[in-house]
Amino acid sequence: MLAVGVFSVRHRSLLTAFSRAQKLSALSWRSGGVVGHSFGYATQDLKLDKQYEKFNAREYLQIQYPKSLFEDGNPNLAAVHSLRCHHNFCEQFHKEWDASTACLLDLGGGPSIHCQISYAPHVAEIYHSDYVEECRNEVLLWKNKDPKAHDWFPYFEHVVNALEGNHDPEAATERMEMMRNKFRTVFFCDVKGDKILPHAKGKKFDIILSTWCVENVVRSVEEYTSILRRIKSSLNPKGFFVTIANMKSTYYKFDGKQYPSFPITEENIISSFHRAGFTILLQDCYYKPEHLIKSNHFSDTRGKGFFVGQNLASD
Repeated sequence: MLAVGVFSVRHRSLLTAFSRAQKLSALSWRSGGVVGHSFGYATQDLKLDKQYEKFNAREYLQIQYPKSLFEDGNPNLAAVHSLRCHHNFCEQFHKEWDASTACLLDLGGGPSIHCQISYAPHVAEIYHSDYVEECRNEVLLWKNKDPKAHDWFPYFEHVVNALEGNHDPEAATERMEMMRNKFRTVFFCDVKGDKILPHAKGKKFDIILSTWCVENVVRSVEEYTSILRRIKSSLNPKGFFVTIANMKSTYYKFDGKQYPSFPITEENIISSFHRAGFTILLQDCYYKPEHLIKSNHFSDTRGKGFFVGQNLASD
């Protein structure tokens, strides 16, 4: 049996860094969703929600995930929290699945691949998905080693060196190549659709990640719970759902547009996990002080919550 540990963390030291990197950490976006594709460039064959028609994925990456993130001493609190939480989960639970066969899905992963770094040594296959074609294409640029691809190397270095303690000068490069080799395809996904992955042909996964996604496309706790049930149906028995949510947020802004977000709470998420049939294994949350919320012109997010649930139901 798994050792179940629920904990809540308030990261005061990181909040100091956040105040110096406000513009970077405020843009916490993951699109609601992604068409199965090989490693050409992803195409969209379903009608796109109008609010995402002209989403500038390249600019989003440059602002939210700059190369200098770990070089200037002013880390993006949201990204650092995300990397640390995924590392901690892998370190504690990776022996609970078979690394030689395990399949991971990043659901609504946007144009970013940083959440997958810690999982690469512990899974056999990695799948990405998103709703927006521009986001899917950015991921494919990285997979294909296109010179125009976003530079994720500092994030690999942070995970491998700082979090895992491996200071071999080639370790980050080797992890990057390992992840590319395990990367299988990019799906279109729509977390609000009847089928979250309409082109996946019923494929099941052992681990599903979803970062800053579901709460940005729902309008009620009931809708959030319903999506979690559909996510659970895409997991293998004993599979894991790992999510990071923007908590108590009503909007986020990017590229001159304001996008709505449902102000879900820590209590709402815990309740939805249980109602959807998940057993909660881990919980790690932090909240921003009021003065940082008021001075943030990009989002009114009050905190970030990391939650891990396991599909232990007999069905």
